[in-house]
Amino acid sequence: MESNLAYSLQYLEYIEKQLAELNLSSVLLTMLFKTYIITGMSIVEGLFTNLLKRNNKWNKDCWEKIKTIK
Repeated sequence: MESNLAYSLQYLEYIEKQLAELNLSSVLLTMLFKTYIITGMSIVEGLFTNLLKRNNKWNKDCWEKIKTIK
């Protein structure tokens, strides 16, 4: 988890550097913004999951059985 988080944070730094230093078309800017948001949200998701697991609140079964079809 920690190494994945570190890679993701470094990737966000790289994207920020691209945004600051390059003169990009609107299409490339949009792609970088999307990538930045997706990567940032994956960091938040990973931190939240780690927090839940450390506090024994992680539910492995996210589906609730309603009925069985024969």
